[in-house]
Amino acid sequence: MLNGVAITDTEAAYGLTNKTVVRSWLESVPNNQQIHVRSQVTLNGSLSPGDVITLPTTTYTLVNYPPLRIDQTTMNLNGFAIIAFWGQPAGDYSGNNQTRVATGGRPPYTYSSRNSAVASVTAAGKVRGVANGSTTIDVRDQAGSTVSYNVTVSNVYYLREYSSGVNYAQAIAWRNSLPGGRAMSFYGGIDEMVKAYGPVTTWPIPTDGEYWLCLETGCNGPNRALWRRAWNDVGCATQGTVRWAWCLQSS
Repeated sequence: MLNGVAITDTEAAYGLTNKTVVRSWLESVPNNQQIHVRSQVTLNGSLSPGDVITLPTTTYTLVNYPPLRIDQTTMNLNGFAIIAFWGQPAGDYSGNNQTRVATGGRPPYTYSSRNSAVASVTAAGKVRGVANGSTTIDVRDQAGSTVSYNVTVSNVYYLREYSSGVNYAQAIAWRNSLPGGRAMSFYGGIDEMVKAYGPVTTWPIPTDGEYWLCLETGCNGPNRALWRRAWNDVGCATQGTVRWAWCLQSS
């Protein structure tokens, strides 16, 4: 209640704004409760009821949003994942993704990654590892509040292709020339890619493609392993056989 306080012509015409109230009282008002501000003034400084002018009533709805929160412990994505040279998978690798959602604040929320080349995040808060490294996920609400957490990604490999004919020894030499290079495999390799990329019949590679897997084991005698796309299996070939080659490289 303000008594004997001078007001401007604008306040007299349109009501009072930006007037200080006791915070302890304001905090005691229940959430979503309406506050009605009723004002009366006199233009001649009189306190006589006959001189009182009643200003328009202003109604406010008090909305008290809880603080914006999210689990701020580091998210560790360490599931084995292979990123093919033709693009990101539509599916997921186990342990390479996780969903973390915010609470409180003023929804809806906006999620963003400070380095989407390491980890991407969807509008629903689902994070996927893209390459080994660390980055930060930021969450912003409609009131402009933000919270963040760190993400560490490991065990992600790129599928590399040598798209020219080589024999087995040349395929191994190529693999060894790649920093972090390692052999591809069928179990724990191609079969895992099927879960993320779908059937091999949908992969953008020649239907009759055969690829050295740069494996040094897996076949009897001097023969070495080839992956055959037409049958989605591994066959053995002599080391002089000329084919394209696949291997993995740490991201």
